[in-house]
This record gives sequence, structure tokens and C-alpha cells, in this order.
Amino acid sequence: MQVAYQLSSNELDSSFLKSVKQLFKDKNIEIVIYDEDEEDKKLGSILANSMADKTVASEKDFLKALNED
Repeated sequence: MQVAYQLSSNELDSSFLKSVKQLFKDKNIEIVIYDEDEEDKKLGSILANSMADKTVASEKDFLKALNED
């Protein structure tokens, strides 16, 4: 099972953790947290570079660039 939560860090509280624990009772889980603003900056940079160079990025290169640190 996979569940995605989109919320502000200010909304994190013990009831959130309690609901996750209840939903995934006795399961191993992975929690990944990323900053949406940072993802938007990456996308903007990729698009700006693409327009400046007048090049077209392949879907593979585009997705690779999004996942670079």
C-alpha cells in the first residue's frame, strides 16, 4: 500500500504519527520528505536552461535532472 500526504510542516503533530502507525500497523515503512519549493526551483532551472540553449531535453534527461541533488 502507498499513501501520499501533502501538508505543511506546521501540521505535523502526534496525531499524524499515530494515524500513520495505525494505518501501517506491524509493517516496515519508508518515509521520504522533500521540500516542494526546492522541486519547483529545479524545474524552473531546467526549463530556463532549455529555453536559453534552445535545446529539447529528452524525457529521460528531464527526469534525471529532477532527481539530481
